[in-house]
Amino acid sequence: MNEDLLPLGSVGALLAVACGTIVARGQGWVILPAVLALALAAGAQRAATVWQRRGRRAPAGAGIPDERGVAVLELVLLVPAFLLLVYVVVGLGRLGLAREHIDAAARDAARAGSIARSAGDAEAAASAAATDALAAHDITCAGLAVNVDTSDFRAGGWVRVDLSCTISLSDLSGLWTPGTRTMQARGLAVVDSFRRVG
Repeated sequence: MNEDLLPLGSVGALLAVACGTIVARGQGWVILPAVLALALAAGAQRAATVWQRRGRRAPAGAGIPDERGVAVLELVLLVPAFLLLVYVVVGLGRLGLAREHIDAAARDAARAGSIARSAGDAEAAASAAATDALAAHDITCAGLAVNVDTSDFRAGGWVRVDLSCTISLSDLSGLWTPGTRTMQARGLAVVDSFRRVG
């Protein structure tokens, strides 16, 4: 049965070489597939070696199939899949966390604008608060847009902030991942009814 594993190891090795070539050309997002391919190749080669050694000690003519080494093969096949699953789960978790931080940044920006003295100050304060809130959570936006609506800036009125942030998936996952994700959030804060505004 060890001969059946040799093509598997060869395929893994070829995938690793191909991914390495792409990485060398600047496409770093294939680092994870390259690692998984290397694990597949090394594991398949190890399983083949184990089967070959144990097969020599198997009694000739035995009626029961020799299933020694099956656990090694299962490990070879499951470990890359498990690592990929962990990578996806961690990426989705960090994406959700970034979503919460961006929502909070929009709320903080609206609150900062609502306590300003004038509409012009409100726009500046809201933009600065949004930038500071994102920086505090280590969120880097490739494209950041902060739109501050002060059309009802008066005592008892409101300030609305619409925030749009484009995030690189590589920054979220911690590994080279292609693509970006644009997240949008809105914050609304009421201007104090008993405060004088300019």
